[in-house]
Amino acid sequence: MPLLLWFVLLAVLPWLPSFQVTLLSHIGLSALSALGLVLLTGVGGMTSFGQAAFVGLGAYTAAVLTLGGPALPEGLAWLTGSPWLALP
Repeated sequence: MPLLLWFVLLAVLPWLPSFQVTLLSHIGLSALSALGLVLLTGVGGMTSFGQAAFVGLGAYTAAVLTLGGPALPEGLAWLTGSPWLALP
């Protein structure tokens, strides 16, 4: 049954408006994040803030490289304005 649902979703996806595609992407990302949290804290019995720290550090670094903030060294000025170049 889940495999059939995936095939139906993939068949309908090209005809959906961009709002619904974005909404489905956000729902999937939120579900994946919640599942990871449930597995870590509920099943594993551990509380870890390390994942959130790495996500925050990566988001801050990508934002500084993309926007070209004051903390950006002169040699990395070519990264300014492109989130795709700042992604790695």
